[in-house]
Amino acid sequence: MGESKKIPKSRVAVGYGYCHCGCDNKTKISKRTRTKWGHVKGRPIPYLMGYHSKINGRPVIIPTPARPDIPRGECYCGCGEQIEIATKNDPLRGLIAGKPCYYVRFHHRRSSPVEYVKKDMGYKTPCWIWERAIDKNTGYGCVTDDDREMRSAHVVYYQREHGPIPEGKHLDHLCRVKRCVRPDHLEPVTQQVNVQRGIRAKLDPEAVQRLRDLRVDGYLYRELSELFGIGTATAQNAAKGASWDNVAGPLAPLMRKPRSSP
Repeated sequence: MGESKKIPKSRVAVGYGYCHCGCDNKTKISKRTRTKWGHVKGRPIPYLMGYHSKINGRPVIIPTPARPDIPRGECYCGCGEQIEIATKNDPLRGLIAGKPCYYVRFHHRRSSPVEYVKKDMGYKTPCWIWERAIDKNTGYGCVTDDDREMRSAHVVYYQREHGPIPEGKHLDHLCRVKRCVRPDHLEPVTQQVNVQRGIRAKLDPEAVQRLRDLRVDGYLYRELSELFGIGTATAQNAAKGASWDNVAGPLAPLMRKPRSSP
C-alpha cells in the first residue's frame, strides 16, 4: 500500500469550540481575555491544558463561526456587501487561501446587522440607540467613513441631516444618552454649555442665580458650598462670574454686605 497523502495546509481545520490540536475535544469558554495565551473573553479557549504541544508543527485554521442565515460570499455582519477571496492562509482570522473571507474590511467590529434601534429612554421622543462599535473611552458610537477613518456615529448622523457643525461648537445630547444618534436629539453648543449640561454638573442656571443672590444677602462662601453641595472655590467662581458667565443677571460684589439679623 502506498503512503498516505499529506493533508494540504489549506484543509487542516478544526471546528469552532474544539481544541486546535485536532483531538476533537471541546474546550471551555474563557472567563477573561489573556493575550499571551490567545484567550478572548466569552469565546472558547484555543487548547485544552497541555494540548498546545500536540499540533506537530502543522498550521491549524481556526474557522469563524458559521452564519447559516447569510450566503457564503457575503459579509458576515449582515450588510449584504460582497467579500474578497483570501490570498493566503491566516489561522488567527480563520482564512483559507482561495476561499471567501468572512467580513468586509472593518466590518468584523459590527455586533449587529442594523446600525441603530428605536428605544424609549425617557425623552419626549424615542432615541436611536447605536448597536455597533462603541468607543470604550468616550462611550459614543463609532462608524468608519469612506476614507476608512473612525468617527463618532452621532456626528455623522447629525451632519447628514443638518450639514457641518458650526465652528467652535460641540454636539450636546438633549436626551442625555451617549449612544443616541437621532439628529433632532443633538444640539450644537459651546464647550462651556456642554460641560454645564453634563451629568456631573452640580449647578444649573437657576441655582447659580440663587447662589449669587444669597451671596449678596451676606452668605459666606463656606455656607454656600454646604448649601449647594459644592466646593468653596466652585461657589466663589460661580458667584463672581469666573464660571457660569453665560448666566444673565447681576454678579455678586467683591465685598459682601453684612447679613441682616433674623
